Amino acid sequence: MSRHQPAHGADSAEAWQPRPWNVLMCDRFDEDLRFMVHIPAAIGKNDAISQARDLYPGGSPLMAAEEHR
Repeated sequence: MSRHQPAHGADSAEAWQPRPWNVLMCDRFDEDLRFMVHIPAAIGKNDAISQARDLYPGGSPLMAAEEHR
């Protein structure tokens, strides 16, 4: 039996490095009002969405994407 461990799996140090994210949000009362929130350092999609909610409590997150440089 062999145990395969990917080089950059969920438990690796590489997976826990904060990266920049962009979160698209809309206003809770006017869904046509959309804006992008830049999160400079988040560990994954859920962390980025949580930080965006903290920064703009009147907004609802629509999607999050890791920023590629």
